[in-house]
Amino acid sequence: MATTTSPACAMARAAARAPCQNPGEEVAVLEMRDVCEACGTGLPGDGAARICSYECTFCEACADSMQGVCPNCGGELVPRPRRAS
Repeated sequence: MATTTSPACAMARAAARAPCQNPGEEVAVLEMRDVCEACGTGLPGDGAARICSYECTFCEACADSMQGVCPNCGGELVPRPRRAS
């Protein structure tokens, strides 16, 4: 039995390489920013970084110096998920 994928799901999967759970449903994709907002250090998608709920992105050294608190919104900085390379 063949399965079909909705065009929206196929586009989201291709763009984000993320599994689509509900065909036809809009998929929110995490923006993987590639530089630290504080020091400008490069942050590859498969590398370590910290983000807040608004996706402000910082390298681990800057996040540690900020004591895990986002200077933009006051939110908690947590480890960013890594994408497979």
